[in-house]
Order: sequence, then structure tokens, then C-alpha cells
Amino acid sequence: MKIGNLLKLAASTFVVVALGISGAHAQAYPTKPVKFVIPFAPGGGADRVIRLIGAEMEKTLGQSMIPEYKPGAVGLVGTAYAAKEPADGYTLVFTPAGVMTVLPYIEKDMQLDPLKDLAPITLVYSSEIPISAKADAPFSNLRGMVAYAKANPGKLTYGHSGNFGLPHIAMELLKQSTGTDILAVPFRSEAPATMGLIGGETDLSTVTFASVGPHVKEGKAKILAQLGPTRAPQMPDVPTAVESGFPGVVVSSWIGAFVPAATPKPIVEKLHTAMVAAMNVPAVKEGIIGLSFTPVGNTPEAFAAQIRTESATLKKVIDEQKLRDLPR
Repeated sequence: MKIGNLLKLAASTFVVVALGISGAHAQAYPTKPVKFVIPFAPGGGADRVIRLIGAEMEKTLGQSMIPEYKPGAVGLVGTAYAAKEPADGYTLVFTPAGVMTVLPYIEKDMQLDPLKDLAPITLVYSSEIPISAKADAPFSNLRGMVAYAKANPGKLTYGHSGNFGLPHIAMELLKQSTGTDILAVPFRSEAPATMGLIGGETDLSTVTFASVGPHVKEGKAKILAQLGPTRAPQMPDVPTAVESGFPGVVVSSWIGAFVPAATPKPIVEKLHTAMVAAMNVPAVKEGIIGLSFTPVGNTPEAFAAQIRTESATLKKVIDEQKLRDLPR
């Protein structure tokens, strides 16, 4: 046999053996506890959801799911830490949307390229962003609000929970898409932003349904629409912006599960299967909905495509609305 043919045979044999080793590792995985990096402080809604999912995954995978808290920089600290861990499937991170789709365009020193350094497992849940108005606002739906804003440029104000959060960027997307002039009023968190609406300090707000919902029931506020892709189980009577006549205005706050980018695909698939199965356990699904979140559980490929689309959309908003220089 010629030397060239021998080299080709050796190379092909190496590939087959390597694939066999990778497959064997995936079949045996996991052989030790799996670390769940949670980039938030303990006790919040995301933490509770992740613990629910982890408890079910332990039954499927036969190993403990160990939470490790790495809070800071709205999720960036924990995400950057997890991305640098060994790509062996023993470190997962539950990252918020903003780290993937907003921070890359406003942070000058990210030390992380989330689209390259992380591999998606699934979108765990979304938190739809409602646009609420004070009770006596002279409109009752999103179409009416946009018409009023166009007729009264600069008169309306909206409160949000902090610059560069998804509730802030989402409203800026609506303004960009509709050509309206509505003044943004940043608050330090959801609670004061909610009270700003109820107290009449602002005309509109993008606080979550969990925050504004009780005030809607008391007649102190009204929800005009929400900006997610579909109606949410927590507010089935509230239309989306698309249903209200504004195509392209689709953005949600969400939490997704990721592993370091070089994690073998069979391990990613095994984690995806176990995680989605856990999310579909009735008690887990009910727990997620009960926290005012919408469970998703899409494929790694669909999640990756969604992230790319959202990143491009929100980068355009940040650029065209000149948001980069706002205070953090």
C-alpha cells in the first residue's frame, strides 16, 4: 500500500476511534455531580425554578445537581466564570437574556463573547414584558397609546427598573418601531418603578406582570399589551404587540441554560433531554407558571437561532436610540 493511502487510513481510523471515545464518554456521563452555576443571589424566582428543575434532573441522570452562586453584574460574573470551566458537561450556567443580547453592545470590557464561548442547552423560561398604564390614561390599548403618543410627542413618560435591562430596551424597541417620542424614567428596581406608575409619577411602565398584576386587579393600573411572541399563561387576555398591529416588536426577558462552548454535542443533547423532561413534570411546570414565568424548553438549535436574531435586533435599538452612553 502506498504511503499516502496509509496516511489516509491512519487518519480515518483516528477519527473513528476519537468519535467512539466521545460517544463512550457521553453514554457514561454523568459519573459525578453536576454543578449548576446560578449568577444571582439565592432565594429569587430564578433560583427557585432552577432548584425545581435540578431536583428532577437528579432522578433522570442519577447524580446530584449542586448549585453554586456567583452573583454580580446582572449575571455576567457567573456566566463568565462558567464559560471558563472545563467543557465536560459538569458545569451548567443559567444566564439571563441581557448578558447574551444586550451587554455585548454596552460593556467595554466583557472578557466574554457569549455567542462564541457558550453552547445553548435550552431556553428555560421567559418573562413577558407588559406595557402598563395608569388607571386614568386616555387610552385602553397599545394602538391607542401609540396614536396618543404621536399626537402628543414628548408628553408621555414610562418607568422601568433600570437602564439596559430588557424592560428598558423592549420599550425602546417599541418607540423605534412606531416613531414615538416617550420619555424614559429609570428607577433603581421594580418596586419603585411600580409605585411610580401607581402614584402617577409616570404614565406608563414596563415592570413585570408579577409586580403590576395586583394593582391591575385593584383598578389602579391597566395593561395595554405585552411584548412576548405569544400570549402568556399568566395573562391570557392580554394581546401581544404583534396582535395589536406592531409586527417586529417582539422581545422577552428570559433565563437560558448553557455549557462551555466546546462541550461534546452528545453531552449537550443528554442534558437537553433531561432538562426538558424535568420542565414537563406537572409540578415543575406549575411551579414555573406560578412564579409568573412561561416555561419554554426549545432545542439547542432553535435557542441559538433566537439568540442571534434577538442580538441583532437589540444592537440596532441600542445604536439607533443612542443608548450606549446612558448611566449604568
